[in-house]
Amino acid sequence: KYSGVARVKAETVIGHGRADIVLTPMKASLTSAVLELKVTRDFLTPQPGTVTPTPCSLKENIEWAMSGVSQTAAYRDDEALDAAYLCVYDFCAGNHEEIGKAIEEAAIPYSVLAKRYWITASHKEHRANRYPNPPDDVDVV
Repeated sequence: KYSGVARVKAETVIGHGRADIVLTPMKASLTSAVLELKVTRDFLTPQPGTVTPTPCSLKENIEWAMSGVSQTAAYRDDEALDAAYLCVYDFCAGNHEEIGKAIEEAAIPYSVLAKRYWITASHKEHRANRYPNPPDDVDVV
């Protein structure tokens, strides 16, 4: 979609790491940006030779997600890009909004836009979260 106005590169080597997506506009008047993608989940893939997944605690997921803030800011600054975006795709069971709050607060001093996207396990879970039933004391017309 952006190929006509910007170079889009994935897994670009920047400094001591790899930026997930870098957008470099073809016109200097447009905004350049780096997007760092993180995934949180309840379990890590089993180690080679094993079949048991390793559980991830909420604390570990928050720390992992927050590590993306400085990573994203560093990529932006190393390449003199205009903007930095951290996107955390949360595959954990249940809606742990504290992950989003943690990254958003940590991102403020570094001018990184950090957002968490909760990926639900089912349409039913998504609807229940997005459109909760009204409390019992509310009249439904």
